[in-house]
Amino acid sequence: MKWLWLIFLLAAPLQAGTPPIETILEKVLARLADAEQMKSRDQIWFKKLQVRQELDAESKNSKETHRLYLVTHREGEMRNKLLEINGQPLSAEKLKEEEESGERRRGNRNLSRELIERFEFTVTGEAVRDGRKMWKIQFIPRKPLKSEKEMSDRIINRLEGEALVDQEDYEVGMLSFRLKEKVRFWRGVLGSVERMEYSVEKKRLLNGVWLPKRSEFQLVGRKVWDTIRFKITETTTENGTNPVALQ
Repeated sequence: MKWLWLIFLLAAPLQAGTPPIETILEKVLARLADAEQMKSRDQIWFKKLQVRQELDAESKNSKETHRLYLVTHREGEMRNKLLEINGQPLSAEKLKEEEESGERRRGNRNLSRELIERFEFTVTGEAVRDGRKMWKIQFIPRKPLKSEKEMSDRIINRLEGEALVDQEDYEVGMLSFRLKEKVRFWRGVLGSVERMEYSVEKKRLLNGVWLPKRSEFQLVGRKVWDTIRFKITETTTENGTNPVALQ
């Protein structure tokens, strides 16, 4: 009968006093909008190494491109500045081109209430990561599904995944989702997405700011007649304070 106790421990059941999922989500959103948190994030910079792999029909790497970015925040807005491509600094011409395109890449990539309301969330248990207690949460599209006026709606309506939310900070420490079925655009004439997966892990700094530690995105699909297969991995290589001095 000892194996029954093992199953009980591995299941990591909910503890008494676990707040309702609605309360957890509200506190996650409140943290994102908190002025003090924004101010703290604005004081941090980090560099991330992005590796894009073009994949062949067997999902094996056929081409690889490395990009090094400097990432900063300003009033909740994330800014990515490209520093190197395949280990080589950018030329003056490429740097100017990057600065112009960088303006278009700015934006707030945080969760929004509108996006959260499109899913049904369930607290399934607890976990410990890096010595911190977290709630395990699963999510699926909320029914009735939102009308699919945009291509993005067709994808969002078919996503499912999991998250870990820190019990003290109410920060999403881990997030992963995947496409649960193939998505066709205009009955497959314009293209399709056969596989899409994303995951991100975060780490907590001493000042309470959470930074992405590693993320991975993989896509397999088709655009008209062209097949698309790639994987993008991003890893934080270093971080520090006083981002103004680096710009």
